[in-house]
Amino acid sequence: LREQDFGNFQNPSLITKAKTERTKFGRFFYRFPDGESGADVFDRIAAFCHTFHADLENVGNPDATAIFITHGITARLFVMRWLHWSVEDFEELYNPPNCGLLHLRRVEVRKNGMLNNSSVSGSGRGVAYRLTEDSRKLIKSPQERGLGRGLQLGELLAKRRGRDEWDDLAESGWGL
Repeated sequence: LREQDFGNFQNPSLITKAKTERTKFGRFFYRFPDGESGADVFDRIAAFCHTFHADLENVGNPDATAIFITHGITARLFVMRWLHWSVEDFEELYNPPNCGLLHLRRVEVRKNGMLNNSSVSGSGRGVAYRLTEDSRKLIKSPQERGLGRGLQLGELLAKRRGRDEWDDLAESGWGL
């Protein structure tokens, strides 16, 4: 997954000025001169998620594992998109260290909307995703942001295989 295009920075004073402006404006919406904003990368990630979802559906294995090799802002934007976090949530996050592993884990939401005695938004059963505690610490997420419904991959795969959509959906890790 391609990193954000920061433009053609050849002049150190322009780099300093752009980074100062980005701090005031916000990392998600600030567009670097001759470059991209985080929102531009988010759009690219959203298009990727659609393709990724279709590819995994064709594999037909709800226990599939995927590994993405990418840069920090792109990894954070993928997590934001997959978990349906807000721009405000994104603005509080930091890049993981070099070679840092972000791990999303699929979890089952029970019929009563509960998971591990914690309330989950929405009613009924389903599959949700949670960033592991270690991964949350890597990107300095100040709190557990709850579960994201992702793209309901498990639901679609279970329907395709012709069984009850929530039976036997094993946990799967999604590495970035």
